[in-house]
Parts: sequence; C-alpha cells; structure tokens
Amino acid sequence: MLDITKRTAPFDTARLDRLMDDAGIDVLIATSKHNIQYLLGGHRSFFFESMDAMGLSRYLPVFVYAKGEPQKAGFFGHRMDRFQNEVTPFWVSEVNTKSSGSIDAMEKAAEYAHKLNPKPKRIGVETAFLPIDAVAALRKIFPNSDYVDALFVLERLRAVKSPQELEMLRIASDKVIDSMQAVFKDFGAGATKAELAEALRREGFEEADIASGIRVYKAVGCSQCTDGYKGRVGIYQVMPVTDTIGRIIMEGGGAMNVNDQAVKDGVWNLRRAGLEKVKVGLTSLEEVNSVTIE
Repeated sequence: MLDITKRTAPFDTARLDRLMDDAGIDVLIATSKHNIQYLLGGHRSFFFESMDAMGLSRYLPVFVYAKGEPQKAGFFGHRMDRFQNEVTPFWVSEVNTKSSGSIDAMEKAAEYAHKLNPKPKRIGVETAFLPIDAVAALRKIFPNSDYVDALFVLERLRAVKSPQELEMLRIASDKVIDSMQAVFKDFGAGATKAELAEALRREGFEEADIASGIRVYKAVGCSQCTDGYKGRVGIYQVMPVTDTIGRIIMEGGGAMNVNDQAVKDGVWNLRRAGLEKVKVGLTSLEEVNSVTIE
C-alpha cells in the first residue's frame, strides 16, 4: 500500500468535502476519464485513450472518495493501468489494477467503499459515464443507498484553479497559438482544411495523425531557451532482425530488400521517428527536415 504521508492529493480535498456536504453525498464514485485524470493528478490510460470497448466489456476506471477521508481514497482500474502506476505512482492509498472489465472494476470499488462507509445514505456517481452493468454491481453492495448525479460537485471542484493549473493553462494556450501561427504562416487567406491536410501529408504525417488533430509547433524562443530550443533530442531507427529479415540477409539480400521488408513490418525510419517527436512537441518540423531531407 502506498505511504500516503509522502503524497498529497492534487486537488483541494477540503473544498471537495464541502461540496459533497452541500449535496448530501457521503461517498463519491467517479468513472469518467476526464475526472479520473483530474482526481489522480494527471493519469489517463494510454492503452484506452482512443477506445473503451474490449471483448465483451469495456474499460471503466473508478475513483472512490469518502467524505472527510482523503487519506483513504482509492483507484480501481484495468490491468493495463498497472504499468503507468509503476512509473508514476498514484497518490491514493488504495490502488487495485487487476480488473478486466466494467463489472469487476465496480465490484472491487464498491467493496472498498463499503469498508469506508457500510451504510452511506447518498452516493454520488457520474450517471452519464456509468454503464448499467456497473450500476447493478454497485447496487448489489449498496441496495438501500440513494444515488445522485455528482456532475455539479465535480464541475464546481474543477472550476477553481490553483496557481499551478493556471500556469498549465497559460502554457497550453500559448502552444495552441504558436501551432496555429506556424501552420498558417505558409498559407494565405482562403486556404482550406484539405490544403492544410495535404501539406502535412507531404511532410510525411499519416492519415491517423491528421485525423486526430495533430499540432505542429514552431520554435519561437524565450528567455529560458536558445532560439526556441532547450537541449537536444535524438532520433533513431531501430531495426529488429525478424525471422523474415534474417532470411533475407542469409540469402544475400541487399539493403533495399531489408528496407522494403522493414517497411512492411512497420519499422520507423529516421524521418518517421522524427515526425513522432514533432507530434508530441519535442522538436520542430524544421529541425527534423534539416537532418532527414537531403
């Protein structure tokens, strides 16, 4: 179990307690990705970023909070959440990442909530983000509790920003503006989305990148960097020797044969590796072009 004395909640727990008290909520059970991310201080499942559906069920992260007891907050997630917790441990005292679907995730969360408060009069849930099978699992543990929508409690909690959150919003806003300026720099009035998308294709970005709303940042410079850059980052092409590539080599195949097979296997070349770093804002397209285009 995580030593809670070494970690603090990333939000104002006293404010959450007051909001829950005003709403008459004894136990809060959050299940939306955006509120899980806020309550855990940034965690968002990489594996389930684009889709929640899996097999016969779905991904359902669950955050449990009993009013007045932030030191006993808990998170219940999928087995894939375990790896991110190992890298950056969640602040809550109870972490269970052994679930495979919505029912067992809620069962584990409800059982833990029952230990915190066996007979809560009112439980706050996110009705728009709670599948019916999870509702049934929750009601099985708390058949006599009233259930209310915690939407406004969580919205009001997130509405008051800390100085750190305001700074992150400022940085994000600045980057959005910078990316817009970089894109429109080479396009005049009347340019269409199709033209902008085609420009990104010419640079080597894939359809999935463009469809997901890729942002290309431009180095503009500030008092803490050099011409818009701070430090260096490398780009690499890692060539795994698969059975197929191994056979090509043993049969005397040339570099072109190996490269063609690597492309079929989905191996990134240097340019693709550079574009991936452009996507996440680690470098600019100009820098990648300077070392990958002859």
